[in-house]
Amino acid sequence: MYEALIVNPYHIEQTADALYQALTMPEFEQQARMRSMRSMVRDFNVYRWAARMLLDAARIRQRNKLADRIGVQL
Repeated sequence: MYEALIVNPYHIEQTADALYQALTMPEFEQQARMRSMRSMVRDFNVYRWAARMLLDAARIRQRNKLADRIGVQL
């Protein structure tokens, strides 16, 4: 998520700086960042991830079956 303030949670000063930045950033920027991140989470949720994994697995299986039929080693 590009809008998130990324920190190493074990780096105390970096975490403190990010908290300060978050608390002092203008409200419109906070809202815009949150709106964007919520949209991304809504669109790319666990169900979409699972569906993509299953589709990828099915494609690989199909490709391997076809390769076995025609005698090609992948």
